[in-house]
Amino acid sequence: MSACVVSAEKCFLGTHLHSADALLIFSICLYRVTKLKSSIGDTKETLEEVDGHTAKLLKEQMAEAISDYIDSMKGVFNTAVGKLTKKNDALEAMMLVLKDQMLDLML
Repeated sequence: MSACVVSAEKCFLGTHLHSADALLIFSICLYRVTKLKSSIGDTKETLEEVDGHTAKLLKEQMAEAISDYIDSMKGVFNTAVGKLTKKNDALEAMMLVLKDQMLDLML
């Protein structure tokens, strides 16, 4: 064990420490707390940056997925319109034939 840890253990166990030892332990603890606060701040900044990138990436992925879905639906729509157009053309042709036949019957 390091001297600081031993000194800290003695302090917690009620052993007398010289004021210089206590000051050293306090200074070390203060340094570690300061370093930890700095590390927490750095971690928070990193998390905020990651969160920003994650949100941006999610938006991009959602936009791409929606675009792909729209393209797919356009394909389905165009196929349906194409089939309906063919049926409509066939129906119009039949109507013209029937009209001609009716005119022939009337004359």
